[in-house]
Parts: sequence; C-alpha cells; structure tokens
Amino acid sequence: MNREEIFSRLNTYISENYVPKPKKISSPRPPRRIERVKHKQEEDYESGFHKEGFDWFGYDKDGYDKAGFDRDGYNRSGYDREGYDKEGYDRFGVDRYGYKRDGYNKHGFDRNGYNRDGYDREGYDESGYDRNGYDRNGKRGLINRSARLTNRRPSLLSEPWEIDLEDLEEIVENKQPSFSDMLFDIIWHSKYEEVEVYKKARIDRKLFSKIRSDENYHPRKITIFRLILALELDIEDAEALLNSAGYSFSNSSQFDLIVKFFVKQHNYDVALLNDMLHKFGEKMFD
Repeated sequence: MNREEIFSRLNTYISENYVPKPKKISSPRPPRRIERVKHKQEEDYESGFHKEGFDWFGYDKDGYDKAGFDRDGYNRSGYDREGYDKEGYDRFGVDRYGYKRDGYNKHGFDRNGYNRDGYDREGYDESGYDRNGYDRNGKRGLINRSARLTNRRPSLLSEPWEIDLEDLEEIVENKQPSFSDMLFDIIWHSKYEEVEVYKKARIDRKLFSKIRSDENYHPRKITIFRLILALELDIEDAEALLNSAGYSFSNSSQFDLIVKFFVKQHNYDVALLNDMLHKFGEKMFD
C-alpha cells in the first residue's frame, strides 16, 4: 500500500473506533443583574444622581435600588431576593438544600448521609459496620467500633475475621507474570538479541537493564510501544505486554489507535508511522 491508501484506511479506522474523552463543561457565570433606569435627556443629574435620588443604574446614594437591593442583590437586612444571606442561609439558619449551620438537616443527617453518631440511614458507619461491629453481610469485623471512631489502636475481637487461606493461596499462585518476565520471555523466543532490541527501540541501556533487574519496575506506555514496534509483535502479544504493565490500547486516544492500526497491519515502519502521526496532529516517536 502507498501512503495515500494507508492514510485513507487509517482515517476510516480512527473514525470508526475513536471515542472522544468527555469535556468538562463549566457552568457559565450568571450575568450581573443591572436594572438601568431610563431617563429623559433633558433631566438634570446632580453629582451623578437624578433629582429623585437614583444614579444612571437605578441605585440611590446608599447603594440600593427602588426594590431595596444593593448591587450584589442583597437588601438592607443582608438577604437576597430568595431570602438567603451571603453565607447561603435563610432567616431560620437553613440553606437551600435543607441543612442547618451545623451541617445537619431536619432528620439529623449531614451532607454525606451520616447522623451525629456517624451512622447512615441503614445504621452503618463509614467503614460499613453497624453498632455491634457487623457488616452488611452479617460478618463481624476484625476491628471494633470504638477503635475506629476514636482512631485509637485497634483491639482484636473475640471472633476474628475468618480467612480462607486456600482461596488466597490460589489467587496469589495464579497471578499474571510481571512486565519484565513477559518482555524477556518474548525476547527469548524472538529472532532478536537483547542489544538489538533496546537499540532498535531507541531505549537507554541503563533503563533496559533496570527493566531486566527489577520485576516490579513500571515503565511508561510510550516505552512499551517502542518495544512492541522493535520486536514486531502481533496484536495479541502487544495487548498482553501492555496488560502486564497495567495498560491497554485506548479508544479515546488517536495516538493509541494509530499505533494499534499499524500493529494490526504488521507494519512496523517507524518513519511511516511518524508520518501518519504528524498528519493526525499527534506527537511523533523520537
């Protein structure tokens, strides 16, 4: 395929798979309510005020309009047109959402849904335990309630939490191989030597040595992309290598979709890939 055909197929592939990230929509700032008073041209304004005592914007010398509200929308008692003060409370000390100044509503619950004792409407605290120390499934916790609420050193209960060690051992034994293990296993079965790989991927030798010596090392996503292209992996091995480091090809990233397209086509020409990335306005490989 020539470059025009690749660009056309790549454009179709991205348009079918690209999922744009949701944009944060900020609420527009409400316009300031300014009630202008229309006056006749022949009326005389002394020191900026009309003979009735109001300026061009309809406010008197004290800063209040005819309805008794200042420029910020508050009357002489400090309340707006809805009856709330600058802190958002009405004359009874309740805000727009029904919460008093102490943070609790008329039912005794705060904004997070907990009462003064720290329990929600179902009787559970923030840790998910009731007053007797049982969770929603009826199991008793390892830490008692008083220790959780007072942040003191926890004490063990007479009925400890039961752990199925066999299930836990099975889960630990079936863990996936680390990124380092999977990478060097792929290199071992490939046609390339280690030196060829990090030189072709344009990765520093010290970084490559760190990946090999530290199985818990977490590389950057762009580093894994370089290794995928250098090793000429198919799409299954590429996705497995990404998953071993906690990554995946994202459908909300044009960069990821372009790299995925080239890997699916078994095209590992970095120069051509950079050309396509540039046409779509993405950052290119070094």
